[in-house]
Amino acid sequence: MKVNLESPPECILEDYRIAAFQLLTKPRKPASSGLDVECLFCPEKDADERYSVRLGISYAGGRGKKTFSLRVVVNGYFQWRGGYRQKEGNAFLAWVNGGTILYGLVRATVSELTASSECGRVVLPTVMMVDIVRAQINAAMGSKGEAGATAPSPGK
Repeated sequence: MKVNLESPPECILEDYRIAAFQLLTKPRKPASSGLDVECLFCPEKDADERYSVRLGISYAGGRGKKTFSLRVVVNGYFQWRGGYRQKEGNAFLAWVNGGTILYGLVRATVSELTASSECGRVVLPTVMMVDIVRAQINAAMGSKGEAGATAPSPGK
């Protein structure tokens, strides 16, 4: 399929920055194996088309004596063509798409940067960002519900 570059997609990554990258090989206290992903949606004030996504990843594991603990935080800056508040569900799609794009970038970066590390190449597991975003929403609704308020939907 030939891509029409004159008509960009609704979700556009404008830039991203790695805020933290920490890899510990053979940590003193090996963390229990597992993956924890946090994906936060951050609407820009007075800009219906612009938003950022903050992705935090903690991953620990190993093979035999080669253990590792990894932590990465990345911020992505996006544009949602037409405005993510213009249609019901657009903010959720903007959040999921932004998180998915960032996770792919982080996954490739981690793989390349760890290729020559003591623990060997680390390839982050594949995840379903829609499940992660739903869990973030449910957690926010639960914590807001306990305080007697309702959590706003993304972008409101």
